[in-house]
Amino acid sequence: MNDMKPSEPLLIIKRARRFYGPFYVVVKILQFYIAIVFIMLDKPYAPIAGWVMLIGLFYAEIIPNCFKFIACYDDRIVVKYFFWERDIPFDEIKYFWVFTYFLGHNKFFIKLKFSFKNLVLNICSIVIPMDYITKEDFEKLKILMSDKNIEYRDFI
Repeated sequence: MNDMKPSEPLLIIKRARRFYGPFYVVVKILQFYIAIVFIMLDKPYAPIAGWVMLIGLFYAEIIPNCFKFIACYDDRIVVKYFFWERDIPFDEIKYFWVFTYFLGHNKFFIKLKFSFKNLVLNICSIVIPMDYITKEDFEKLKILMSDKNIEYRDFI
């Protein structure tokens, strides 16, 4: 029997509370409705555009909003969502960066090295809204990632 204890996390970043408001909900429902309408149209390229919009909505909004916490260990990072978790070794991470778009909305990306598993699971990136991470926790994560020789890129 293995008597070794599992390693303790070096850093745990829990999801911060946030409320978008009713306007955000209306816009997302409208995006979903437009995608469904495009899928049902009889025009040649409309269903393709509808499916692209629907998949984009899923990857850009639904998956990031299921985020619960990030746990950093000596050799890996664990990103826990509501119904699943990703266990990512540090040697699989290329770099991490923050992308700012549309009036100060920020998303935190962990860019993974290309592999078929990463492509299927999350298009080679982990995406988390920066509103879910406090500035202090993000600074701690930057220090930890730089200690692991993972580059930080700032795309503003």
